[in-house]
Amino acid sequence: PLKKFANGDDDVKNHVRKEHAITYWNGGAVKEGQLNNVSVVAVPSIPIDVLINILFIVGIYPCAKGHVYKNNMTTDAIERRVGAYFGDNVSVLFVDAVLFSADIPGTNTKTFDIQKMLETLRDNPALARDLFSRLCDQLSPRWRQSCAKVYKFPVCAIAGKDMEKYAYDVWKDKHLIKEKEHICRLDGFTVVLCWVRLGKLSKEEEEEEEEEEE
Repeated sequence: PLKKFANGDDDVKNHVRKEHAITYWNGGAVKEGQLNNVSVVAVPSIPIDVLINILFIVGIYPCAKGHVYKNNMTTDAIERRVGAYFGDNVSVLFVDAVLFSADIPGTNTKTFDIQKMLETLRDNPALARDLFSRLCDQLSPRWRQSCAKVYKFPVCAIAGKDMEKYAYDVWKDKHLIKEKEHICRLDGFTVVLCWVRLGKLSKEEEEEEEEEEE
């Protein structure tokens, strides 16, 4: 049922995360009657040469179309608070679980059921793996080229206790990520220095994951 890209395209059949979008849709992520106000957004891409220090934020879903990932209140506030903590400029890069965005600014609460999004993430291990994969995709080029000279480990912020429980803690249990230092909590966001395992799961690990889902 979801046919719109946030960039105006009218066909999502080739969207790389189409199946995951359908899973969230079937789980009730979009409230009844709000389908026409929803677009599927692409993974963010920010030119590496504009970044100084990157703070990777593991979030639930993007804000409204036209305000995605930058120049919104959440991003600006976190950049100020974390930048002050580290004593340097910080650029935020969101890695969101649900790649849906409201077309009309200010209608997020009316459009999306956050609790249903979180329950769907909780009940579908493949979604947690997909989110981790997208975090790795961003870490590989961006952190190594920008932040590695400043920090030995990536700086990540987890958006809320539910995302900690259903994503971050799952990754830690699977030894995909290891917390090296708990820095602080900022307006519900947990900020950490962490070791992240980059690369795909081995065949044995993939088979083990599939067995756990059955």
